[in-house]
Amino acid sequence: MDSADTITEAIVERYYSGRIETNAFKVADAALAGRAGEALSLLRHALATGADPVPLVAAISMKVRQLAKVFGNRSASAASLGMAPWQLDKARKELVGWSDDGLAAAIMALADADAAAKGALIKDLLASKVGKATVGLLTDLSALRWSGAKDLVQVIEQLAIEAEATAANISGELDRVENEMFVISSTVSNSSELRKAFKSDAQIAKAQLVAELLKNASSSTTKLVSQMVNAWRGRSIESAFADYQWALAARRNRVIALVRIAAPMSQAQQDRLEAALNKQVGQPVRMNIEIDPAVLGGVSVKFADEMVDGSVSNRLAGAARALAGSK
Repeated sequence: MDSADTITEAIVERYYSGRIETNAFKVADAALAGRAGEALSLLRHALATGADPVPLVAAISMKVRQLAKVFGNRSASAASLGMAPWQLDKARKELVGWSDDGLAAAIMALADADAAAKGALIKDLLASKVGKATVGLLTDLSALRWSGAKDLVQVIEQLAIEAEATAANISGELDRVENEMFVISSTVSNSSELRKAFKSDAQIAKAQLVAELLKNASSSTTKLVSQMVNAWRGRSIESAFADYQWALAARRNRVIALVRIAAPMSQAQQDRLEAALNKQVGQPVRMNIEIDPAVLGGVSVKFADEMVDGSVSNRLAGAARALAGSK
């Protein structure tokens, strides 16, 4: 197709005929025009030829949502509705005979169909691999509307971390798990070889490495790290570990403070600092302490994206910036 050609319904049909989405649009066109027999015949054919019900329902839902959008804005331009001119013309024609109640009923029916199709897919894929409770939870989650697939994946990951944190808390090992996650995070972050290995695609070698590194760790820590290294989801190593550590801390309504100091602190000093941080934040704080000679003196504390830096090195850097700005 020449890049200068106008995209029309005929061109879409020519280039995409036979694809699942196009089959679904044909089913929708027949159904929305009131041709129930034709719509059922097309739907049976699509399913019989291997079409996945989930994208079929999604494509039909999109057509109905377009009708609903045009129904409430009949005089609006195609551009303002985010549609091509031919899509708008077609939607206006298809709206003949439709009412508010009819569109609302269609949208609700399609929502039910979408949930049923996704639920059936999840059962087919996972019923033999996970328990009934997990299948039920994933089915309920899939029935909700998400802005993107990554949001659903993130929620599932968070729920898995919380479940493991709950198990560790019940067994009295949550503090141990948090300590181990911090130690392994620091170890990996400070080793270029481990960073490379953790990010590699060699799944078997990576699993063996995790097993060796965590041979003395709790079962919860091993599960969490094993899950993480196989699902980075575009995150850096530091971001992934931070996500897991914050989720663990949230189990007891705590926040994590990364404390960097130049030399080890006594237990009394740690207790005083923790009390001060608890008061400042207004909720329990878990301190992860790093010894960093570059700090020079004082203490640097980081809460998520907020840095409270009272170190000598930071004050020197601030003085240097001030001097540079005065020249």
